[in-house]
Amino acid sequence: MLFWAGLGLATIPVVLHLIMRQKARRVVFPALRLVKQRYEVRRRRLQLQHVLLMLLRMLLILLVGVGLARPKLEWGGPFAGEEAPVAAVLIFDTSPRMAYRYRNQTRLEVAQELGVWLLTQLPRDSDIAVMDSRNPVANFAVDRGSARTQIQRLQLSAVADSVPRLIERAVTLLDSSEKTHREIYIFTDLATAGWPSSEFGGLRERLLKTKNIAFYLLDVGIEEPRETGIREVKLSEDVNIEGIPLEFQVECRRWGPAETRTVALYLEDDNSASATGAKQPVKRAQASVSIPANGLAVTTIRLAGLTSGVHQGYVQLEGDSPLVHNDRWYFTVHVRSALPVLIAAPSPAERRAVYLSQALAPEMLRRAGVARFQCDVIDLSALASKDLAKYQAVFVLDPSLLPNQTWERLKAFVENGGGLAIFLGRSLGNPESWNTPPVSDLLPGHVLVQSRAPSGDVYVRPTSYDHPVLKPFKALAGSVPWDLFPVYRYWVIDPLAENALVVLPYSDGRPCMIERVVGKGRVITVTTPVSDLPDSFPWNLLPMGQAWPFLILSNQLAFYLAGTGEIRTNYLAGETVRVVIDSGGKLTGALLDLPPDALNATRSEPAFPIRLSFQPDKRDILITATERVGHYRLRGGGKDEEFVFGFSVNYPGALMELNRVSKGELAELFKNVSFQIAHDRSDLSRQVTAGRTGFDATPYVLMAMVLILGLEQVVANRFYRAAGQEPTKQRAAAT
Repeated sequence: MLFWAGLGLATIPVVLHLIMRQKARRVVFPALRLVKQRYEVRRRRLQLQHVLLMLLRMLLILLVGVGLARPKLEWGGPFAGEEAPVAAVLIFDTSPRMAYRYRNQTRLEVAQELGVWLLTQLPRDSDIAVMDSRNPVANFAVDRGSARTQIQRLQLSAVADSVPRLIERAVTLLDSSEKTHREIYIFTDLATAGWPSSEFGGLRERLLKTKNIAFYLLDVGIEEPRETGIREVKLSEDVNIEGIPLEFQVECRRWGPAETRTVALYLEDDNSASATGAKQPVKRAQASVSIPANGLAVTTIRLAGLTSGVHQGYVQLEGDSPLVHNDRWYFTVHVRSALPVLIAAPSPAERRAVYLSQALAPEMLRRAGVARFQCDVIDLSALASKDLAKYQAVFVLDPSLLPNQTWERLKAFVENGGGLAIFLGRSLGNPESWNTPPVSDLLPGHVLVQSRAPSGDVYVRPTSYDHPVLKPFKALAGSVPWDLFPVYRYWVIDPLAENALVVLPYSDGRPCMIERVVGKGRVITVTTPVSDLPDSFPWNLLPMGQAWPFLILSNQLAFYLAGTGEIRTNYLAGETVRVVIDSGGKLTGALLDLPPDALNATRSEPAFPIRLSFQPDKRDILITATERVGHYRLRGGGKDEEFVFGFSVNYPGALMELNRVSKGELAELFKNVSFQIAHDRSDLSRQVTAGRTGFDATPYVLMAMVLILGLEQVVANRFYRAAGQEPTKQRAAAT
């Protein structure tokens, strides 16, 4: 028993030894710890490089397959196939600017060459239409030969439709085609004149609704044109008086560096006619003009010594120019002797009519023989026996109620085409007696009552300057001191007749000057007089003091009543010409001589005249055939040519602008639409092929393969070099 007890006690030291035994501490050297950490980082990096290298090799193999398939990229509409028929509209800008000559070719000739070549590239059985600015309405041609003929016969036109409008019409035409792939080719010089920004909005909306239409713009213009042209010529008068010099304000436009040019004025001389009867131009004046770079300049030419009749000529920029049609501006002026005007005024007539007669024919100008009007002044009582037929306008100042016979004679004078002005004043008397025929047949309404403004706060105040009597004030609007000429009294006319027109109102809104058409003529009634003397408490101060507005107003009124204020002899291409007939009702027809088509004729060939017929009692006729630029002449009355009227037509200045539309504007206009710009055949061929079959991406795939192969080599070299050096680095680190 003690043995086992002793044996048990003997195990106690063993147990204590085992329990109390010290455990060894694991100590890692710092160098080994660093090696292990770098090993883990390196291992993860090698794994990433391995994955990247694998992906690059997979991508390289994939690109090899893609390259062998010769991929195409689609950039507009479904693929039509290179030989599949298409519907194509060829739009040609045929405005006069396309005559710009560069490298011995006009822009239109370049466009025609491209167009004819393009026809040979279109697939068989394609629907083809040719559209141009001169003929904006088009249909699909019968065959390719017909389309070629249309292109070869294209002609420039002074009345040109804008390119955006042509595009809209072309889109509408393509909508009628059954072809799935449709194309529009636009041959243009890209000048802003042919691409008005005001039409971009409507075209953009129309383009957004199009489907499967590819647009190709053939730019045949010049990036930096160098040209000097006449932008506009303003004549001082279309109808001038014999002996008064005529002034021409010539505005020139320059594209390119600054330049000095000579501007000459040529007049067709009746005494220097050629063997064919054509009048030869004779240089009558010239001036020099210095135009800044890409800027404008104005010079003035004076022409004197013109006798009565119709005179036609042109202003010419001397020297050579790439755009010859921009160097000449045609003009016509009608010269007449002083216009006979009759002024009937209360006694003493000479004194009471002095303001008006001196405004129309100042004493100094009358003595010099250059007055615009020949004024005869008579007493109102002599009006009943005066022969009115020899006068073109009659002024009746402050009349009392004249005998009915006098009013009947005035009415007949107006009905036959004369002009009558009635100035109502203090002599009117009882207004009710003026509201019955025959005087009421001339007045523009019911004479109601006399209005007074003794404080001087009422004056003449135009609200519109569209009437010929007020047109000279349009440029001065806002600077005419009408308030310095108050109106203290005037007659109120209310209500107005149906055919009455208020030409000039007072500041309180009531009428001052009212027009009424009677027969072939017109009557203008002024509700306040201009015959009051300064010492007789005048009703207004219109003709007194520094009354230059009254001077202009009275002259314009006389011209208008005489029928010359509405005569216009210089127009822009496409405008409607109004010709006033003054033949006493005898003329029933006339011949209109047209100018030669200078835009397209190889030589100046005379055009056949046009015969016009009209009613004998017609006072004016309208002429719409004004597409040609040059001189027109209307002749009537047989060999004696009792009636002769001339006018001239020029290009609108804006139509000849050479500034170009920017690429940014075009990109915005054709946004979200298949659109390409080409400059020559190679550009167009490449873009059309891409549009029909897709864009060939094979070259870009090969380039990507080369880049990826190079990148794979770099990654592989780094990967294998790093993998081979890793054990050596580990052993070095452990050591």
